[in-house]
Amino acid sequence: MSHRPTGEYALTKRPSAWLSGRAAPFVLGLFTALEIAFVLGSLHPVALSHDEAAYLLQARTYAAGAWAAAGRPLPELFEQYHVFVTPVLVSKYPPGHSLLMVPGIWLGMPALVPVGLAGVAGGLLFLLARRFANPWVALLTWAIWTTAPVNLRFLPGYFSQNTTIALWLAGWWALANWRERGGARWLALFAAAVAWGGLTRPFTTLAYALPAGWIVLRETVRRGAYRELGTALAPAVAILAVVPIWSHATTGSFLVTPYRLHSTIYIPMVRPGFGLPASTETLRTLPPEMQKTGEALRRLHASHTLAALPMTAMARLKKIGADAWGGWRWPLAIFALLGLFALPREGLFAMATSALLFVAHLAYAHYPVWSIYYLEIEPALAFAGAVGLWWAARALLERPVSMRLQVARGMTARSAWAAVLLVALMTGPATADVVAARARFDVWSVYQQYFRAVVDSIPEAKAIVFVRYGPRHIDDMALIRNEADLERARAWVVYDRGAENAKLAQLAPERATYLFDEATGTLARWESAGEMR
Repeated sequence: MSHRPTGEYALTKRPSAWLSGRAAPFVLGLFTALEIAFVLGSLHPVALSHDEAAYLLQARTYAAGAWAAAGRPLPELFEQYHVFVTPVLVSKYPPGHSLLMVPGIWLGMPALVPVGLAGVAGGLLFLLARRFANPWVALLTWAIWTTAPVNLRFLPGYFSQNTTIALWLAGWWALANWRERGGARWLALFAAAVAWGGLTRPFTTLAYALPAGWIVLRETVRRGAYRELGTALAPAVAILAVVPIWSHATTGSFLVTPYRLHSTIYIPMVRPGFGLPASTETLRTLPPEMQKTGEALRRLHASHTLAALPMTAMARLKKIGADAWGGWRWPLAIFALLGLFALPREGLFAMATSALLFVAHLAYAHYPVWSIYYLEIEPALAFAGAVGLWWAARALLERPVSMRLQVARGMTARSAWAAVLLVALMTGPATADVVAARARFDVWSVYQQYFRAVVDSIPEAKAIVFVRYGPRHIDDMALIRNEADLERARAWVVYDRGAENAKLAQLAPERATYLFDEATGTLARWESAGEMR
């Protein structure tokens, strides 16, 4: 079955021909990458969150050719969120995202791959929307998605969702090609996308793989393409074979992943389910700052009950809506609802997969504001909004228009001009949103940037910086960040633990010792007697 859009192409030949051509997805993908890079302001930005710092450490470890780095001396001074500091230094996260980041680390531009992945996702989204609707719906979809508030918040950074969004879209493209043309090549690409997703965000990928896997199995049985399926699974098996290798190299067991072990040792209350598990005691004595986080997580999980589930679901849906259609974009929510009735079947499939991702996360306790778990939903929401806008334009300009699932593929001159007008109207406020996102990133990064500048101002070649947090310390703004290569690291940034500081200083007498007082924002020399000069 062909999905090439049909209808009139009288808008003007050049714009229609360009949007229908091969260059369009590459150019729009490049624009997406440039937009995200602009918000970051650099391809070497600071890691703002605990998660990003852990992914960045992991990528730097892999770039050095190792699964894990050497454990830390006096590990209680080096504790870092989402990271083991003993017996080896290693992030808890699955390796898929950080492995992709390695080339950027080698080039000294760690954000290069996340920015590039956002660009890949932008290009693929345009391709898919063009294939299942028409070029002008695709342009609207791309414009809505690239400027969504949640994307401007989370895509600029080191989060692993940059990888899974690109994988979801690439997998759907490959699956569509396989259904149309057959052949093990496209099925292998789909299977590889699923496998790499499992190597990156397993829970998210499970929600993605179940409906798509059902289609693959149904089509395989219908066609009798069992040999084709077996051949296509080979690269997926090879990719997933990394999991036991990674696990053994980090935890010493082929069956125990770092993520599972970290949850057991550091945050046993964090697991799918409702209410607190039987035991929430950590197996390590953690710094006071991390203990406060543990208490907050206990309260969160204690309140995450079946009785509270309806309110939880509504709070999360409200946040997802604000993420997609906040501010001046709220009318798009109405058109997205309208678009549900006019979506082609492929769009309905994407919406169903997105709904499954949402439902799956209902078993997982998190604050509604932390809606990054639903970034993979945004492309489907953008497509629904674009289709709804397209149908409304046709209904106004070309009445009568039937409300049918294939309406998005019809393309006429008037509807195309309407799409041009809509994109033009969006350009001003969308540009303002991008500029505002850049300003917000600058504000959020001031704290980390200032501390980085303070540490860089140390005149000695090697140093230890003891960090004394102030009474108003915000836990999300941790300064303790480990370097993969401890010996070559210019500065060890560790907790200030009073008498314990001297023990670490004695282990590295060649390093100058400093104390950073967060309350005053000052750096001063530290001596073994505990005095500053």
